[in-house]
Amino acid sequence: MIINLFVQPLPNEHLFSWLVRLYQHSGYANFIYFQKQLGIEERFLKANKIFSVANEVLVCLLNDPKKAISDNTVASLWMLSLGQEYVPFEEFEHMNEQQLFGFDTSWHSCNKCRDEDIKNYGTSYWHSQHQLPSIFECYKHKRTLEHATVPIKNLYSEVLPHDVLQWQRVINNSNKDLEEWQSFLLKVYGLSLQCPQIISGLKNRIIQILKLDTSVMATRKAICDQLNPSFERSLGPVLLPYIFRDYSRQTLRGKTNILASMFANIHQTKGERNPVYWIALAYWLRPKLEL
Repeated sequence: MIINLFVQPLPNEHLFSWLVRLYQHSGYANFIYFQKQLGIEERFLKANKIFSVANEVLVCLLNDPKKAISDNTVASLWMLSLGQEYVPFEEFEHMNEQQLFGFDTSWHSCNKCRDEDIKNYGTSYWHSQHQLPSIFECYKHKRTLEHATVPIKNLYSEVLPHDVLQWQRVINNSNKDLEEWQSFLLKVYGLSLQCPQIISGLKNRIIQILKLDTSVMATRKAICDQLNPSFERSLGPVLLPYIFRDYSRQTLRGKTNILASMFANIHQTKGERNPVYWIALAYWLRPKLEL
């Protein structure tokens, strides 16, 4: 059977949203069998999962893979975590971080975008930029983003926005701290598209500024213990729990050390950190980084 690849991604459509629409146009009765015809078999279609065969194969199905990476994924922001530009099929893996963030990590949508997309294209879809981690406003309409009342974490459920019956806002109230954070994150994201060499080099610059470019674990731990209070003061009591869930837990207050978790391997974790961690460090160090 021939898969109709003439169904191209819509403007700023996330690749996994496109995969769901391809399936709906294919006539196949089983989603995983449909995926196998494309050479993939992915059961975890999450908004910020970029190290996967599904993402890599879908990028390469399009005429301009590099444009697809910037337009139809959030991969450009992950250059912060990688310390290099994202290239499909390189061997990276995600850390298991689903429970570490204070912000909502399910699939997000804008009610104005949904109305416009149905009017213009006859369907709604999941926009890539709506899925940038910790973002709470639509890049087009500046409206507060929404998530399904029963949050959709995984598009393996084959759900598009118009299938959702009830929505709620990703945050109830904004404030200056959150708005400044979002503005900074969007600036970094814009640079990742326009000047990727700057963003791909940011990780090493941060490590050098913090003097953490040493292989001695005890030294790194001591530096993290010394600097973490400054990091916490800079982000403040509103932003810290919004980004990192541990800061909203009474039992962990005073015990959380984000720097040590990143540089001193205190949790014995492996894989690439979500770029939100590096953006938080860059936000703290922004005067020195001149961003």
